[in-house]
Amino acid sequence: MVASAAPDPARAQQPLTRDQVLAALALASPEHPADFTGKDLSGLDLSGVDVKRANLTNCRLVRTNLAKARLFSATLTGAVATEADFTGATLDLAVAYRVDLRRAILRDASIFAVILYGADLSEADLSGARLIGPMSSATARRARFIGADLGADPGNQSMGIMRVDATGVDFSGADFTGANLRKMLLVRANLTGADVTDADVTGADLAGATLTGIRGWDRLRGLDQALHVDQAIRPTGSSDPQLYVSNEIPNTISVISPRTNAVVATIPVGRRPRGMALSPDRRTVYVALGQDDALGVVDVASGKMTRTVPANRDPELVVISPDGKIAYVSNEEIAHASAIDLSTGKVLFSTPVGVEPEGVGITRDGTKLYVTAETNNTVSVLDAKTGRLLHTLHVGDNPRTVAFTPDGSRAWVSAEAGGNVTIIDVATDSVLGQFPIRDGKTKPVRIAFSPDGRLAYITEGAAASVSVVDVARRTVIDSIAVGRRPWGIALSPDGRWLYTADGRSNTVSVIDTAVRKVITAVPVGDRPNDLLYIP
Repeated sequence: MVASAAPDPARAQQPLTRDQVLAALALASPEHPADFTGKDLSGLDLSGVDVKRANLTNCRLVRTNLAKARLFSATLTGAVATEADFTGATLDLAVAYRVDLRRAILRDASIFAVILYGADLSEADLSGARLIGPMSSATARRARFIGADLGADPGNQSMGIMRVDATGVDFSGADFTGANLRKMLLVRANLTGADVTDADVTGADLAGATLTGIRGWDRLRGLDQALHVDQAIRPTGSSDPQLYVSNEIPNTISVISPRTNAVVATIPVGRRPRGMALSPDRRTVYVALGQDDALGVVDVASGKMTRTVPANRDPELVVISPDGKIAYVSNEEIAHASAIDLSTGKVLFSTPVGVEPEGVGITRDGTKLYVTAETNNTVSVLDAKTGRLLHTLHVGDNPRTVAFTPDGSRAWVSAEAGGNVTIIDVATDSVLGQFPIRDGKTKPVRIAFSPDGRLAYITEGAAASVSVVDVARRTVIDSIAVGRRPWGIALSPDGRWLYTADGRSNTVSVIDTAVRKVITAVPVGDRPNDLLYIP
């Protein structure tokens, strides 16, 4: 026999009283648990009551007070428990398929090994709750998981085999502040607009998860140890910045989160990736693939290389025209500079520019192209539309980089062997002067200017450092030690964070420009070459 809550059929559709519920529970036994199937227990005060093993299938628990109640191994499948209070309740081993817990309060509840397939937890408060179990296809829009423990670790899964399976769950707008999400399965979960401040996702699987508009991303912990972050959906317009690092040996791009200073994705590309450039709309990254004679086209939203564009022989560095339609590359092996129509893949021109061209820059108005030639010690100035040679300027020995000042009026050219920088007036294409970088033996390479144009930062391959230059005075005013053979350089838009690709340390140094010191070194692929900051 099963203990009956309401033996009188005439009263079957009427809400039960607290006394009726307690009477039914008093008659129950482990072999014959109380059966409240389809009954209405709404609004009752059942706080602290022992309801273990009770059958609450399809019953109504609207605004029922079950604070600190013991619902161990209860069945709540199909129950409607909107706005019910389960504060501090024990629901371990409960079965709750398709339970309606909208706006329910489950603060500090124990929800261990509970089946929540298809449950609706929208706007529910699970702050401080302990939850382990399957909940795939559930809905938890705007739910609160502040300080909740959903992690698969010894402190939250004594059986040692379970984790929260939140595959396909809608967590849009949910608050996970300070939550433990370790090893959680968030495959295809929707976290649009969720707050993850101080949450821990170590070991969590984010394959296919939607991460649009995430709040607190800069304080999310364990992202570098999460799984399949590169497969998460990060739509165009994501507010989270990224730092791309081209790795020559493994033929990849490492993606670093500037907010966490951790690698969050690795993008396979073609052979020998070096220079990179961002499209004006920030949706596409172009990477020069030297051994593929092509440009790799990387979609920023998906984090995948979608196609390649022929780029003549051995492209090394690349820049994009202001309108985003043309890519200009330096072709080291054939001593040319080429222009490529990005929509058709057609080479628009290929112009001889001197032996071993490397640095390439486009003027602000898109009319002129500057290309360095390492062996000739020159800069060729080309008409960006026709490829016609306009001027040949003599600079320091072994020129590597062309960098324009923020106002576009000057071009700085670093000379690696010469140990100096040549300054060119863009309006007249004339050399204005030259100054040394320290003792002239540090081998300056790449250049980045502060947003206000007052400072320049120059990587020095031989010295394993970055020189800080006062632009107005053309004088080195400081030096910052970084990893071995720094090459690529990038600066955050606000000028606060400086990054160097340390080619022999296989790291990216992160520099706080306020104190001019490295705060961390992020491991990346072998022989990192170029850096690209995507705001």
